[in-house]
Amino acid sequence: MEIISAKLAVDINRTRKDILLANIAVAKIQAGTLHELIDPNLEIDSNPDLKVIVTAVVKLAYRCLAPEKEDRPDMKEVVAELEQIKQNGKVCKHSAFHLSPSSVREKWPSSTITTQSSASSIQSTV
Repeated sequence: MEIISAKLAVDINRTRKDILLANIAVAKIQAGTLHELIDPNLEIDSNPDLKVIVTAVVKLAYRCLAPEKEDRPDMKEVVAELEQIKQNGKVCKHSAFHLSPSSVREKWPSSTITTQSSASSIQSTV
């Protein structure tokens, strides 16, 4: 979700319930307001091909956020699906879109380790 949103995975400067990007993503997807989370620099509204790719990546990421291990794809499946998205999205290779802000691409210093707690009953509403 960091790539799609240009937000840090863990940010203690956000409100308590929004410290984990995963919690924000699940809430936005369930509320049907995912567009609020997508980095506007991606300009997906002006690039339908990129919108398809971003939507596919978000759907995969959502499955990875499932609270129960057996509901999450294993890494082989994730890699295969990302390869498929890459193959289907080759048309975007030549499309002009901007990189996300440097805050997502730069190394982030961290003095603590945070683990994600399970979200309660995630519904698939992507």
